[in-house]
Amino acid sequence: MSKRYMGHFWYKLRLSHPWRYKAPVLLACVYMVFIKKQTPLSEMAPWLGLSLVTIVGIAGIGYLINDFSDRQSDGKAGKPNFFIDTSQLKVALSITVLTCCAIGPWYFFPMDRLSWVLFTGELVCFIIYSLPPFRLKKNIWVAPILDALYAHVLPVILATHTFLLITHAEFSFLHMAALVSWQLTLGIRLLINHLVEDRPHDLLNYHTLATQYSAHRIRRFLWYTMLIELLLFTSVLFFASNLFISISTGLVLLAFTLKQKSRYCFVENVPDSFYRKLLGGGLTVVLIFTHGSAYVLLLMIHMILFPVGQSHELRKGLSKLYQIGSVIVNYGIYYFRRFVLRQSEKQARREYYEQDLINKTNQMKSDQLGSITIANLNLNKYSETYIHEYKNQLPYGVDFLYGGYPPVFDEFGQPLIKSKSSINSKRQLQDAIVQRLNKTRSRLVLAHFGPMAVSMLPICRAAGVPMAAYFHAYDVHHKDQLEAHLTGYLDVFNHAHLLIGSSQEVIKKLDEMGAPVQKLKYLPAYVDLTRFTYVDHSSNQPNLLSVGRFADTKAPHLTILAFKQVLEEVPNAHLTMIGDGELLEASISLTKALQIDHRVSFPGARSPMEVYEEMKNSRVFLQHSITTPLNHDKEGTPVAIMEAMACGLPVISTAHAGIAELISHEQNGLLIPELEIARMAEQTIRCLKSVELSKKLGKNASESIRSNPLITDHMRIITEMINHFGLKQG
Repeated sequence: MSKRYMGHFWYKLRLSHPWRYKAPVLLACVYMVFIKKQTPLSEMAPWLGLSLVTIVGIAGIGYLINDFSDRQSDGKAGKPNFFIDTSQLKVALSITVLTCCAIGPWYFFPMDRLSWVLFTGELVCFIIYSLPPFRLKKNIWVAPILDALYAHVLPVILATHTFLLITHAEFSFLHMAALVSWQLTLGIRLLINHLVEDRPHDLLNYHTLATQYSAHRIRRFLWYTMLIELLLFTSVLFFASNLFISISTGLVLLAFTLKQKSRYCFVENVPDSFYRKLLGGGLTVVLIFTHGSAYVLLLMIHMILFPVGQSHELRKGLSKLYQIGSVIVNYGIYYFRRFVLRQSEKQARREYYEQDLINKTNQMKSDQLGSITIANLNLNKYSETYIHEYKNQLPYGVDFLYGGYPPVFDEFGQPLIKSKSSINSKRQLQDAIVQRLNKTRSRLVLAHFGPMAVSMLPICRAAGVPMAAYFHAYDVHHKDQLEAHLTGYLDVFNHAHLLIGSSQEVIKKLDEMGAPVQKLKYLPAYVDLTRFTYVDHSSNQPNLLSVGRFADTKAPHLTILAFKQVLEEVPNAHLTMIGDGELLEASISLTKALQIDHRVSFPGARSPMEVYEEMKNSRVFLQHSITTPLNHDKEGTPVAIMEAMACGLPVISTAHAGIAELISHEQNGLLIPELEIARMAEQTIRCLKSVELSKKLGKNASESIRSNPLITDHMRIITEMINHFGLKQG
């Protein structure tokens, strides 16, 4: 098989998971046998090689059988499955190779009656767990125990017993009991971690612990389970080595684990990292000191197979100390002002007073119904003000993060990682956001735009928090965006709980890209209809208005060219173009070149209330949105058009993407084909000269927006989504 196929095969069967997390623990238990019985490494090397082969084989066969029994439900949920998109020849070849790897080494391994009992027990547990008619994996309470037995307890006991037969060593009953208890506890915890990660798919198929309880409740349970697991592991280490090694290792692990109490991770925690990276290597070091330098070779091979990587714990600890010191100083200043200088609360908090009021309101909401996290690239971008309305309108506490992929600041501009030195890394930032999600007990992450969803996905999976990805058009249409993030989008499609599109065009594009249909939800961006109230514009002066970024998709230059033709028929017309962007200067230059700059105003970006005041004084709203010729970029459902329609301002625009979903030509607006500036000019002149047409279009536009449940009930829909995917608050 080619290297490329092997990598694909390894990925599709998820063999990297048992290799990274199960193989190191199995080998560590074998090393414990070596510590008990001094045996030359040369005699053990072949047995270790056979062990690696059978580990891969048994794990692969297990995943194959699981995928075979889950192929229908996985296909329905859009979940990856080896049998869904793999040819029959490759399936047959995979089964043959893995079966040989799983069974072949046992021709050489010594076996006794207990070996066969363990082997049979593992097979029985696996069959009743995954295969019909039993399928006990659907029983939310039995599944974790059965999975822990066949995937952790029995393999470890079988491996340990086999090498006890090889070396003629003996383990005490208490040692084996501690080993069984440790692996059972570890297995249950890891299975529940996996259920939390798989929750988007299981919601569509059957109930699990992760679909029944919130991430917070599960996190709390697993935190105490992990403490028990550490105690059991320490006892195993005591029986295998000595009191000093076991107590010192246990205390160090406990210290680092306690330090991370507020951010239990559903992907990997301190004990998991220790088992994977350090346990096997540490035991080989013990072997070197107790059994001779020959075991240096074993240490080197183990480090190659299971590399340690770089640890960030010390750096994180220093950053934490800095944060604690900063908090102490700030509170010291506050209490000095309050009780020594006798200042009021507002005076004492200075510029942070408003922030504190917002925090208190948010905390009240969070205490009542929980909180959500909103992640967006920008903080106060005028064209995305609808995002901030969630904080005012939703009944939940809202934690807003921005500034990068993933976000680097909270909404008050405070960095999520306090230190600005070069020691910061993407891994540290992800860990900081995981900790923040856990501390705020976030019920759901709402990631605006695809690239943000890609960056937040591993964080949400680590924290066990559901994610809804909101796609707004640029992120799925622009060629450069697709090329940069397509692989990440596929992961988002697989693991996000919900995929929202701001237009039907966006939904169609997501569907074509492979997004599961059952996860797709069409929902235009939020418009505050109480702010944009209806006004009759038919008697206004011939003032034309355009609102939006000066970007390629909005083609402001085409609006200006159409307006040039309008002036030939309505010379007293005036065009106001609100916004800024990369095409602003070019647009200003175009008005000068056309010698109409005295009839066109460019006031720059404006607040929503300032935009509404301009709308009240305008007669027609213009927007010439297009599909860009090189990057194939498109609009979603422009908020400015919805705002104009809501306040009764007649809209003349192109039949483009989400605009054509809002406007019916001649009924509640006027639509023209893209790039036809003469038609835009013609329809604009028609509307300016006909009071009756202007009044009809404006009134119908306002009524159509206010009768559209996706727009009027936007916040209710988002709230229901949070209630559904956020699950029960713990």
